[in-house]
Amino acid sequence: MDTCTVIKHFFRKRSIRYGILVCFAFFIVLKCTSIGNTTVLYRPISESNIHMFGYKDDEHLSYNIKDISDARSGVKGNTLSDTMNEVLNLARNISSYNRTVLVSIINNAYLPFAYSWLCNTKAMGVHKSVLVITTDNESKIKLNRDWPEVSVFNLKLDMPHGDQICGRVGYLTIMVRRTEIILSLLQANIDLFLFEFDCVWFSNPTPGFQKRSGVDMLVNLAYKSAEGNIFSGGFLYLFATNRTKALWTKLTKMMWKLEREIKDKPDKKAVSNRQDDRTFLSKLINKRYANITIQLLNRDVYVNGRWYKMTNAKRQKLHPIIIMNNWILGNKNKINRAKQWNHWFLRPDNTTCDLEMVLPASYKTKAESHNSCVSTVCHLTKLRIHCQAQHILIPTVWKKFQGRS
Repeated sequence: MDTCTVIKHFFRKRSIRYGILVCFAFFIVLKCTSIGNTTVLYRPISESNIHMFGYKDDEHLSYNIKDISDARSGVKGNTLSDTMNEVLNLARNISSYNRTVLVSIINNAYLPFAYSWLCNTKAMGVHKSVLVITTDNESKIKLNRDWPEVSVFNLKLDMPHGDQICGRVGYLTIMVRRTEIILSLLQANIDLFLFEFDCVWFSNPTPGFQKRSGVDMLVNLAYKSAEGNIFSGGFLYLFATNRTKALWTKLTKMMWKLEREIKDKPDKKAVSNRQDDRTFLSKLINKRYANITIQLLNRDVYVNGRWYKMTNAKRQKLHPIIIMNNWILGNKNKINRAKQWNHWFLRPDNTTCDLEMVLPASYKTKAESHNSCVSTVCHLTKLRIHCQAQHILIPTVWKKFQGRS
């Protein structure tokens, strides 16, 4: 046998051996990388922005929800996928209108606050930017019927009902779900303005917020403590940057841990004030987690509920755009205080707007307003001046009265 024949015979056998080895190695790789019935070689990109409610894996954050069930609610992963697709679609439609989505979550007991705020802001052109997340379907039906411009999403999970007090188990359970939804929207690159309905607006701050580029968050300082600044969790503007997403992912994990600790406790059970979304958020911001950058909002313009307890002299020095009706416990107490200050915009049926109250919203109590302006003419004249100063549209009721005088 000549040299050429020997060489050909050797390489022919070697090629067969190599082919067998390659096939065997490929089989091992496929076997080792399989996950259930799905291999890592196929993971649809379209699911990368879908975040699963209540997924409690502290080691990594996964957005693939197939075949995963939520043990707490008993809802299958596919249902959760449909839920998140629905809320994401709503949010994307809203963001196409004016980029920012204004997000607030309510249960049935908080519905009157939503109605009052919607009456308050009726002439501000903001309703198309609002996404209301309800924990019950009845609230969704009512809002869709009475406020068709507002987008409403019903969170179809087992959630606490009735008056939920800040710092109690029921309230924190709702905040866990809110935190998860916010993470999903941020992952979809949607800028968010988180707010709550227990407040009065004198003008729409959103256009001003949108211009403050170059930072990750606009935050409102609630108060200072020995452990650092405490920021409001219910008044927060989030730009969907990578740093914001990283911080909110960490916050979501902290809220999941809290949920595990309180899941067997009654809704009315008080929880330590060091264990809530606001405290967790403040710690992460103070630590500059993920190199987060923030800008503080002016507390004289966006004021918290302490404003109601200020002296008249101090209040007169401030001209806030928004007054938050916080720093008081209980929905009934909040409503009574709002009514005392002409900051409640509903008639007794809790559905119909009180048009006589929508624009007289001011910085004075009912008694002070009456004493400083006895006649109707005087009252409406001052109202008109106030409205023009705040760039608020003057309603038909003023024009009708003006025609009579």
